[in-house]
Amino acid sequence: MTLQQEIIQALGAKPQIDVEAEIRRSVDFLKAYLQRYPFIKSLVLGISGGQDSTLTGKLCQLAINELRAETGDS
Repeated sequence: MTLQQEIIQALGAKPQIDVEAEIRRSVDFLKAYLQRYPFIKSLVLGISGGQDSTLTGKLCQLAINELRAETGDS
């Protein structure tokens, strides 16, 4: 077993990632959270300007845009 395989096994990580499926899973999670708590009218993100912040912002934007299209709420 390679070191990489040991790490994957120890952390319970996926050996390969389906990018589209992970994006969909994250967007669906955000949408479900916002629908579960309808009093939440905005998302506040701590943005540093790095890749993680950019990805988080984009996922939130996708979720909000889809919710607006589905509900007609702006």
